Amino acid sequence: MTLIKCFEEFSLPEKRERSSEELLKFGLVVVDKSSGPTSHDTVHHVKKFFNLKKAGHSGTLDPKVTGVLPTGVGKATRLLGYLLKAPKEYVCLMKLHDEVSDVDLDKCFKKFSGEIDQLVPRKSRVKRRVRKRTIYELELLDRDGSFVLFRALTQAGTYIRKLIHDMGEFLKTGAHMLELRRTRVAHLKEVLCVDLYELLMASHELGKNNDVYVKQFFFSGEKLVEHLPRVFVFDSAVTSLSHGSSLKIPGLAAFDDSITNGCDVAVFDLKGNLVMVGIAQLSVEQVLKQKTGVFVKPSCVIV
Repeated sequence: MTLIKCFEEFSLPEKRERSSEELLKFGLVVVDKSSGPTSHDTVHHVKKFFNLKKAGHSGTLDPKVTGVLPTGVGKATRLLGYLLKAPKEYVCLMKLHDEVSDVDLDKCFKKFSGEIDQLVPRKSRVKRRVRKRTIYELELLDRDGSFVLFRALTQAGTYIRKLIHDMGEFLKTGAHMLELRRTRVAHLKEVLCVDLYELLMASHELGKNNDVYVKQFFFSGEKLVEHLPRVFVFDSAVTSLSHGSSLKIPGLAAFDDSITNGCDVAVFDLKGNLVMVGIAQLSVEQVLKQKTGVFVKPSCVIV
């Protein structure tokens, strides 16, 4: 993304360090969910550790599934929904039910790369029908006989267990999932993860007036929308936006060139604070041609 400046003096704001109090009122922690507890139970522990009034997660993981569980606290819980449509990455261990040659396995991986048809599983909460889903990347990592380790970068709403079942059907051997780990949600990668033990330790240290670990493990809520195109506005526009008004073209200071009509955008003030998330009403080309008009309608006001 390239930033289009509406005036030459504009420069990207520097990220400022947030206090632990700010982080626990509007923050994100990427929890490394362990096998066993539900996603809800995992978030409940985070709330209990830090005596939080509000916390939530984006993208439920089944109890046995491990990995990236984005957890918003305070006001940041209102932004979790913007991760739901984002791509997800998984590492999976698959068990084949019979012998398969390397050549046939390679054909299978190619077959299930790109756009696929996927029938929603019986146990799903959504209507059972065939849906189009895109497998952006499908990479064989390792193989030991009937045990196959692979990485999958998928469109939101893809069922990995069903993907493996369908791969087994294609190979005419059958297959099932042994282990699954989510390694990425949008831009939030596994390297950012902290486990519940580390968070418990951080809460104990915070009780001793040592907030080093909170600052190390928690991010400001703005990180939840880093994957969205950005819009920066003049300070004079912030007050009206905070009351739910739409953003009009004269209030623009800068914006990303990737914005399209109808897409979600994150709107910031000149200090880099998130003001709101909204829906673009114009394309970049239209904004550059017009001097007036509504550019972004609010969907989630933060300030």
